[in-house]
Formats: sequence, structure tokens, C-alpha cells
Amino acid sequence: MTHIRRRYSSQRPKRTSTHRSTWFITLITLLILSACTSGSREGPPELSETIDISSAGDWTATDIGSVGSSGGLQDSANGVTLRSSGADIWSRSDGFTFAHQVLPGDGVITAQISQFDATDPWAKAGLMLRDSLDAEAANAAILVTPSNGVRFQRRSRTASSTAGLSGSDVPAPYWLRLERSGDTIRGFESADGASWQQVYSGNLTFDGDVYIGLAVASHDTSQLVSATFYNIDVVGTNNDNGGNNGGNDGGNSDGGNNGGSTDPSGWQQQDIGNVGVSGSSTISGGTATIRAGGTDIWSRADGFHFAYRTISGDIELVARVVSQQDTDPWAKAGLMIRDSLDADAINAGIFATPRNMGVRFQRRSSTGGSTAGIGGSLDEAPVWLKLVRSGNQVAGYESADGTNWQQVYEGSLNLSSAEAYVGLAVSSHDTNTYADVSIDNIRWNGVAPDPDPDPDPDPDPDPDPDPDPDPDPDPDPDPIPGTDAHTTLLGEYYTIKRFGNGKSSRDYDGIVYRPRSYTESPYQGWDVLDLSDIAGSFRNYTNDDWLHLTLTRDATLAVVWSGQRPGNWLNDWDEGPEVRGNRTFTKRFNAGEIVLGAIGGTINFPYTVLFAEENSSPSPEPAVPAGLERPVINTECPAWVHDQYMTEGPDGQMYRTWHPQIDPVYWCYFGHEHGADSKLLPSGWEVPYGYVAFYNNRQDEFHNGFKGTYFTDVQGNHWFVVVHATSSLYSRFGAQLHTVYMRVESPSGELLVSYGYKGDFGPTLSNRTIGGVRQIPISPSHSNFPDQAAIRETTNGRKQVRIVDSNGANYVGYENWVLGNTSGNALGIRGAFTLDILNPQTGCLGLDCNQAYRPPTQFRNKGEKRLFVMPRSFGIEAGRAATSGEFYTNAYGTELRSGPASNDSVRQYIKPGLVLYPFPDADGSSVTIVTQDAWRGADAVAARGPTRTHPPTPNKDLEGAIGLEN
Repeated sequence: MTHIRRRYSSQRPKRTSTHRSTWFITLITLLILSACTSGSREGPPELSETIDISSAGDWTATDIGSVGSSGGLQDSANGVTLRSSGADIWSRSDGFTFAHQVLPGDGVITAQISQFDATDPWAKAGLMLRDSLDAEAANAAILVTPSNGVRFQRRSRTASSTAGLSGSDVPAPYWLRLERSGDTIRGFESADGASWQQVYSGNLTFDGDVYIGLAVASHDTSQLVSATFYNIDVVGTNNDNGGNNGGNDGGNSDGGNNGGSTDPSGWQQQDIGNVGVSGSSTISGGTATIRAGGTDIWSRADGFHFAYRTISGDIELVARVVSQQDTDPWAKAGLMIRDSLDADAINAGIFATPRNMGVRFQRRSSTGGSTAGIGGSLDEAPVWLKLVRSGNQVAGYESADGTNWQQVYEGSLNLSSAEAYVGLAVSSHDTNTYADVSIDNIRWNGVAPDPDPDPDPDPDPDPDPDPDPDPDPDPDPDPIPGTDAHTTLLGEYYTIKRFGNGKSSRDYDGIVYRPRSYTESPYQGWDVLDLSDIAGSFRNYTNDDWLHLTLTRDATLAVVWSGQRPGNWLNDWDEGPEVRGNRTFTKRFNAGEIVLGAIGGTINFPYTVLFAEENSSPSPEPAVPAGLERPVINTECPAWVHDQYMTEGPDGQMYRTWHPQIDPVYWCYFGHEHGADSKLLPSGWEVPYGYVAFYNNRQDEFHNGFKGTYFTDVQGNHWFVVVHATSSLYSRFGAQLHTVYMRVESPSGELLVSYGYKGDFGPTLSNRTIGGVRQIPISPSHSNFPDQAAIRETTNGRKQVRIVDSNGANYVGYENWVLGNTSGNALGIRGAFTLDILNPQTGCLGLDCNQAYRPPTQFRNKGEKRLFVMPRSFGIEAGRAATSGEFYTNAYGTELRSGPASNDSVRQYIKPGLVLYPFPDADGSSVTIVTQDAWRGADAVAARGPTRTHPPTPNKDLEGAIGLEN
């Protein structure tokens, strides 16, 4: 492996190997220590030697795109200073000054920025990889800003939008590092140049050589800004096959980025663990046929057939599972990396399963430890899979076509050495039966493996003449870190509350979950579900169907019985030692929903439930990225936890998206909720909060105001509608327009409609009769809101809010919002809908709304119930839309735009020929859907007309249950 330090002019001819040899100045041999050594160190690979490039003469400075005055580079004491008056590094075209070299393959650049002028909060200085010197070129950069902290940015294609992600909220001086390894780009930050924190890891495909260097933009073309860089270090890998593939080096494990890194003996195969019947593999080129038995790939030891190679360093393995015999719903076929060939070895893999179990990512993080799993899509074979190891990180991806990839999971995996066993794994999940599996398109870093490697290969083999570069899977920028317990043991919980009329509902009041918090021996460190604050008498709670729990993985439970005679439902539990004079009972359960019984006639308060891993050991603390604040259970989450819930919008930028009320890894809370999760749709789509508002004159909207509703219509189509309707802030009182997202998918998951627009909810009206006058426009005077009476004359929408007495005595807590009829717009929508909000969190203390009133705690802590009302006349017709298929409109959905290049373009979609009426046969004038947070398991089922009701649901949510405000 050869590392290069180079100096270049600003013009670059066509990328060829001849060109590369012309530009080499110095060849310096370095050894890059593998990031795969034992330990959990975050950050890029450490370098065994540093190349200092501290002179301006080592760089070529070029102004790119829109700049005012020309920038330049000059020597500074022990560093270099780069000046620029560039407009910005953002959107679809950049304006900045770039000091650069050419990088022919993989590489890492590191620098410290110690001095940076503050011409604008969004001035930027940092490190960049760039496809060309054109203003619209694909690029990736990690940058510091004077007022907005560290930012990672990426433009994945020429002239496309730039996506951004925040790092730490600190100004310079700061250390930055940018790494290219094949198609993987990673950005890091550090306060001291020693302890590194990853800001982003994702894929970006460049065409061979790239520019690497220092970038500065003032964000103001009338001013120059200066940034000084110290401790600049550039290391590159001389790889004449372009870095995307690494070439097929015929078994040289040191070649490039492991493209074609194989054991000289080629594929090997072995049954591992309890298989029952012996397996076999036949592999030729990129195609494999595997027959396997095996108990399973799961729990603390595996039983399966493994076709593998021994590989050192980073690796990317891609294959398509063409067919899989359905021997069991949990039969598995896919890709694996493994620490050893022992049955209980550390491993990670991504697998296909039959019978609608779908794609699964699994990981055993310690020898003999439990296996953790997370589900991907419900797709069965044929399905494409990809497994990536980068340092001590491992990630799994899936794809329906081998082009568009979706990340299923990324987390740490600490193998005992850099060398690992990587290959194809199959288990029938039945030791008496074979499973036959067909796999094709096997590629190592984009290269099909040689079926019979030459033990003495050609030292300079020809590169793959038509490589298939690995597409960008667009993973989440900073996935939730994981350990063997990457989520809490308890996911969902509620009690069944019964009424005298025979009806029942779910209830959460008085229940508090505290992971790893029990203090009494012998259950110290176990999770606690405390029911002691549930209000009411329990003497009549005798039903065995009372407490519903959903376990995220196999677990052992203990019940601390504080009442009198234990309930009959505890008869098959094992009795354990007493805790403070209370009897205890234990039992092991498999992952999934379980039901515990009620009090059984006792007058004492309910029992306490404790949770541990299946081996009765407490769950480990979840990992926290280096340098970040550790979240504390049942307290507010640090900002970095909230910042992980991001998704990429249609424009390629990153936007906030739905999250649960309480983080399922750290069990800290966010203090707000978003209603239903858009991932309930078959596609698993994530709604990009703020996308429409951004293209509405860069309007800002509080992300916590987005409230979603999910339901199915009479034809089985899946609907998701979200309205920006925050109930906590009085800024909503005078705003006429609020964002609406609407997405509809067929029962099979086909996209039918995807709309985003500013909906007209009309003026703000009083929701009280005051002086004999009802529904008069209020006039918020504190924020220059528009004239509400004038708005009333131009719209049929209305937004009613509570007007309360100064003492709050007449506060009822109800308001409704009616979207104005949108017939005739460019989207083909006919009719409107209503959002009714029960128990809003603020009201007005008068018609001028100079003051906002917050209700007393007993109202505020109950959360909200939102009723989504859709009339039977509501529909969407492609024939009424301005066009069909994918098209662009302004932010209001009223005018067509030529394409994404327009500054106010919002992407829309309607299936050609579609005629969609969700409830045409309703037995009343409208259909009402009760909306609650789907994370809590409250299914949103449509009530069909005025005579039929939704299944009973509580007028509260989890936040209210633990005393938090919405």
C-alpha cells in the first residue's frame, strides 16, 4: 500500500493512470494501522506516520463559483491561511475558495482550524473532497462555522441539493478529519486532535480521482474571511483502479480497500454448531448454491452452514438471495462476518427470511452473549443484501434492485483481531431438514470473486473493465449507537381499564418505567416497572388480562408481590427470595407481547415488575458516542439524541422527522410528541418536517408542531396525513397557512399520492360565545399577525382557539381547525378535512390575544387527543390535477414549477389515472379517526359515521402518564 503527498496545479486532465504517474512528486511508504483492533475507540484509522503539509506552496488555491473578491492562500506561522469572499458552500452550487490537491484513491485529510473570522453565522471553513472544480460538483465536506458549530455536508450528485448534518455546537479552534474509503465517506471532529467523534458516515460515489483540500466561504461576497489551518496531514492510497472498486488483486490482502481481498485457497465451507444434517456449498464466480440444516443463527450459539473467506481490514460484501426454501418462518440466508468458527463467536449478519418475516440484521457483540436483532422490510427473496465492515463499525443494507439501498442497522462490533471470517450463511432452523438457497451477484467491494484464485497471481492484473459501483444507500447520518442491548428490554406497556358498560380501554396513568434502576438484592440493576402510583381501588381488579407488556428480546421477569394472596396467574412462576418482606416470583419469557394478571382482590397497591436479560443479568448501559453527554433515564434527552432523528427530503437535504415520545435506547424524553409515525406506511417512509416550509420563502416552523394521523380507508389503502398544528405555542393563533403532508400507499405498498403544501386554515376565530357573539376573529397584537377579519373574507377555512377568563375558570380545552376547500388547485384535491384538538396546551386571555394562557397541571399533563375528520366527499383525482406522475409546484400547491431548480419548488406525485375517495360509502356525512402516538400501540382505526365509534382509547399519552407537558 503506497501513500502519497502531492502538489498540483488547478487544472486536471482526464483521469488516467498516465496522468497519475505524471503528477506524483513523492512516494512515502506508510502503514495504516487497522481500525479493527480490539477496543471501542471511535474515530478513523490511526496513522503510523504523519505527513505535515504546512506550506502554501504545497497547495493550489482556486476560486470556485460565486465569489466577490478573489481569495488566496499564504503561509502563516506554523500553518497556512486561506481567504475567501465566497457566497456559500450549500444548495445546488457553491461559491468559495479551495486549496487542493488530487487524490487518486482512498485517503484521509486532517487539520486544526485555530483562527476563523466571524463575517456571518454561516461562514464556513474546513476540509473537502470534491469531484471537480465546477461550482455544482458532487462533494463532501466537514466544516466549522462561527455561530452554528460543526457541520458535515454532502452533495451526492452534480447540481443536486446539499444535505447537512450538525456536529458539536462549538466554534473554532477545532480539529477536523475527512476520510474516503472506497465509496464510504466519513467526517470526524475532535477538541484535541486525539479523541475523535464521528459526525457522519455514508456513501458517495466519485468517478476515480477527486480533489482533496481546504475550503473557506465568507457567506458574504462583499467581505473576505480568513481561516488559519495548522497540523495539516494528508494521506492517500495509490490505487490505480480508482478507489471505487479497489481492483481484483488476486488474493493480495493488502491491496487497496480490500477489493478482491481473498484467501489464496478461495472459498472454504463448514458446518458450525448444531446442524443435524450436513450442509454443502457450490460456488462459481458470483453465484452460489447452498444446502444447509442448522438450529438457527440466534441466541448464544449458532447452527448453520457457512461458506467463507478469511479477510483482514475493512470489507464490503454484496449479494442477492435469489431463492430460499421455506423450511421455517425463521430460516435464514444471507451475509455474515464472524470472529471465529466457534458456534458462540462474535458475529454480525444481514439475512433474508421466508414467510413474511422479512430482512433481519443480527449481531452478537460478545463471545457466548445474546444475539440482538432488528427488522428491515418484510421483503422475501429475491432481495439484495450488503454487509459493510469499516473499522469497528458494521452495517447492513437491503435493496429491491441492487441500486437503491436502505440501511437496516449500523453499530459497533469489536472483533478480537483485524482478521475475520466473511461470507454466506444459511440455516434451515430445523435440524431434520435441508434448506436449499440460491445466491448470485456476489461482489467484494464491487468485484466478483475469482472462483479459483491463482496461488501465484499476476502481480499487475487488469482492472475490472466494467465495474458496478456500489450505489449510495443514504444511511441515517449518525445511527443510534448500540450494544448487546441496543434498546430497552421493555418496549410497550399499558393496563386494561374496564368500565361498567362492558367497554374497556388502554391506560398508562401512574406507570413509570426505569431501566437498570432497581436497588434491592438479588435483583440489583434490573429494570423496574413501577405501578404504585396508579390511582383507584384495586379490589375489583381480578381479571388475568390486565397488564400488557411488549419485550424487545428474550428476558427474565420478576414480580415483587406487595399484596396479600398472590394471583392465580403466578402459579407457574418460580418463587424467589423475599425483598423487604415481599414475596417474589420469576419466569423467563420470549420476546414479544406478554400479559400479566391483575391484583386479585387485594386492597394494597399493585405489584412491581422487574426485568433482566434472559440469563437473569441486568441489561448493560447503552453505548454513548465519545465526548457526548450520557442521557439520564426519565429526564430530558440531550440535544444530540434528538438530532439522530433525521431523514433526507426530496431535495437531498436533511430534515427532522418523527420520533417516539421517549427514546427507546436511553429512555430519556423529548418533551413533545408528533402523533402517528409515518413509518407505519408499508414503504416505511419518513416524513421530512420542514421541507415545504423551507421552499415557502425559507419559512421556519417549529418541528414539534407536526402532528400525524395514520389510517386505512375502505379499500385498504394506507394514509398518512400530518398538519403543522402545535398546540403549545401561541404563534399558531395568527398564522393562516400551516404545512400539510399527505401520502397514500396501496395495500401492496404502491405509492399513489405524495403531497406537501401550505394548507389554508383561514382566520383565527374565538371558540367561545363572548357578549352573545360567537366565532369572531381574534386580533393577536403582539407579533404583527395579519388582519384576521380580512382573512375571513378570502377563505372558507377556519381555526378556532380557546378564549379563557383571566382566572381560567372557563377553560374547556377544545379547538378545531378546518382546512379550506382546496378544489381547483394543481394537486387534484377535492374537499377538505378537519383537525379537532382536545385539551390544547394554550389559550388566549382575550380577543386581542396579548397573553397566552396555559391550563392547570391537571389538564396539561393529560396530553392531547386529536380527532381527524374526513368528509365522505373528500377525494383526490389525477384528472383534476395540473399533471400527474412526479411534478413540482410552488409551496401552496397552486402553480406548477418547471422542476427542482426553482427556488420555491416542492416535489409532488399522483399516480396517473388515479381516482381516490377514502370513505365514499360512509354511513354519515364524515368519518372520524382518533389519533394517538402509534409508538404506544394505539391503533388509529376509522370510525364510520356518527353512529359508529372508534374503539375506546384514553384521552392521554405516555407523556401525560409520567407527568410531562406536551
